[in-house]
Amino acid sequence: MLSEMGNGQGQLISSKSDITTIIITDAALLEEYGRAWNELALAAPQQLPMLSYAWISSYFETRLKGTDKWLCVMAIENEELIGVLPLVARDISYLGIQIKEFSTPFDWHTVSVDFLCKEGREEIIIHLLLNKLKETYTNWSIIKLNRIPDNSSTLKYLTSGRDDLVIHEYDGAGSYLTIDSDIEKYKASLTPKTKSNLRKAKNHLARIPDANFSLENQSNSAAEILEQLLKVEAAGWKGQAGSAIKLTQSLNSFYARLVRKLAEEGWLEYDLLKTEGKLIAGSLTIKFNRSQIGLKITYDENYKSCSPGFLIVEKIIDRAFASRGITELNFLSDSPWFSSWRPDSRQYYNIRIFSKKLLPRISSYLPYVVKNRIRKSAIIKRIYGRFTPNKN
Repeated sequence: MLSEMGNGQGQLISSKSDITTIIITDAALLEEYGRAWNELALAAPQQLPMLSYAWISSYFETRLKGTDKWLCVMAIENEELIGVLPLVARDISYLGIQIKEFSTPFDWHTVSVDFLCKEGREEIIIHLLLNKLKETYTNWSIIKLNRIPDNSSTLKYLTSGRDDLVIHEYDGAGSYLTIDSDIEKYKASLTPKTKSNLRKAKNHLARIPDANFSLENQSNSAAEILEQLLKVEAAGWKGQAGSAIKLTQSLNSFYARLVRKLAEEGWLEYDLLKTEGKLIAGSLTIKFNRSQIGLKITYDENYKSCSPGFLIVEKIIDRAFASRGITELNFLSDSPWFSSWRPDSRQYYNIRIFSKKLLPRISSYLPYVVKNRIRKSAIIKRIYGRFTPNKN
């Protein structure tokens, strides 16, 4: 039996047995759980820093749109934080009735935010967090989880659920390297073309005066180095296309907060390539327990003859193999530029949980199903047209 009460400070509480579930909507109160949240994320099998308080709080502070609001559903057992579900809530009006839509934080700078659960307790924690959300907001229509990796327990437990309508759909792949102790064997397995490109890049780099690599991981220099990287990015094609981080205020603010918090946790690392004190390439990576996350790489296009981005990736790989405890180097997406390094592939899925109530079902589930069928039908038509002989 669930009991519930509110404390009037941005927190709703329910309890079942020794597990208490709460909903937090106040930033100061959320910060009190920051340390325990980060520790829970470090232990999670997904090994993704986007599950941490450091990341999610940065997103909440800078990336919400319009009237969207954030909330966190948490599970606590004997004063230990064992589950977190961060969400963005949006009100929509359907036939004059307000309905809530929920989604995990998502944009292409924040991907794969998921249920965060103590390992081995996923089923009960997911169940309790969802129940708390649905009991508190009875007029909900949909819960969206975006780009969930196939090593997440969420896929297993949600797709076997019975209380809601759950749809999961493939959302592409992501590249990562499995790290073992034998880097020489790994490099010997690279294609002749990749080895040749590396030799050529290093030969070009050798002709650049005073070119040198360095690794930075000091928290007091994080903001300054980030600014240098963003200036390099904005000076290239991304700046011309208008997609450079520096050109968008909310992204600028997001990364400023993010690198500060990551650096404070000791997770942030920069690989830098400079010539005569000038930055010509750099990367922002995150050392997150057993994983190394390649978050951002940029380079000065005036030095593209030495493939500086390519050489930076080699440095990141070298360090991952040399680091004790690192088992995976994750670049998150399946961008073609990483294919030279013979990555493994991980599948990602979008999950949609729909309420079975009549109005939400009409407003969200049915349009979603119809839209998908039309989209799939259009694809079939294009394929059919491509292989059907032209009668003219």
